[in-house]
Amino acid sequence: MSQRLEAFVKYMSPTPVEDEVRSFTVSLVSRVIKSSFPDARISPFGSYETKLYLPDGDIDLVVDSESMARSNKVHVLYHLANTIKRAGITSKFTVIAKAKVPIIKFVTNYGRLNVDLSINQGNGVTAGKVINGFLQNMSGCGSALRSLVLVVKAFLHQRGMNEVYTGGLGVIA
Repeated sequence: MSQRLEAFVKYMSPTPVEDEVRSFTVSLVSRVIKSSFPDARISPFGSYETKLYLPDGDIDLVVDSESMARSNKVHVLYHLANTIKRAGITSKFTVIAKAKVPIIKFVTNYGRLNVDLSINQGNGVTAGKVINGFLQNMSGCGSALRSLVLVVKAFLHQRGMNEVYTGGLGVIA
């Protein structure tokens, strides 16, 4: 791999401090959600879970909860969003209730991190485990795969094509 590519990948890769801030955000959101839904299990997935996020990448979280599964999904989304807002994690949110996978989108007040939150959608967590397996078990090629994904993601981001609905990589990275 060329030195320029290695330098680019190092520059785009998360630092331990950046990763710690994201980890803190996940734990803060988790604590707030569990205060309203004690049976909730919050799991990160996507690029945060695989550590393939760009510096301005979002944090994808899924909430698994039996009590939420028995309730109206739209009402649950708004309840969760308002709970997160009242806790001071965000000042504004968007609920996208009519999407194939309904989500809450918000930006944290501290750190200005974009967070997407879905309910009872385990396929993203499973995909993350598969990707992490590829990255760890590719007989020395894992770092090449990681570099390729980061370069492609940066290329798509520069062209405004980094969202799934515009052709981005989605849950896999």
